[in-house]
Amino acid sequence: MTGEQSRDRNLIITTLAQALAQQDPEHKIAAMFIDSAFGSPVVERLHVLGYRHVHEVNFGSVHGPDPHDANMRAYMWRQMKEWLLRGALPAKDQRLADDLEGPGYHLNTRDQLVLESKESMQKRGVASPDDGDALALTWAQAVRPDGLQRPMARMADYGGSSLAGGWMGT
Repeated sequence: MTGEQSRDRNLIITTLAQALAQQDPEHKIAAMFIDSAFGSPVVERLHVLGYRHVHEVNFGSVHGPDPHDANMRAYMWRQMKEWLLRGALPAKDQRLADDLEGPGYHLNTRDQLVLESKESMQKRGVASPDDGDALALTWAQAVRPDGLQRPMARMADYGGSSLAGGWMGT
């Protein structure tokens, strides 16, 4: 879906509902996570349509599952980083690679991980990591589809990665 198309909320809801309705085991969605910033109306409409396995995620929530993270966004990105040590991404997705190496980070006074804000990134001339945030939603909560087990591919199996800078390169 293009950026222009994503401005049409009805198109977004229709596209997501079609994906959620898939019954083919290879394409069946066990859970969908949507950022609450602009996604609340989308989640609400999908619930009205009967899709209960759609979950709203508040990236800024300070009540994340791990006290080492300042908020839910930091938690999801840290989980994603740990997964990437043994997982894999498409080798030719430069936009995603740029997103993953874009945000900086620091530890706050409570020694918690804080990812650089999108506003701070913009001031540095770095694009908002929208695709990176979308991928990070994969780690909003644990999900295990019934009867679905696939072997994990390693990053090395896909030629590695060029994630040398930013949060993912540390």
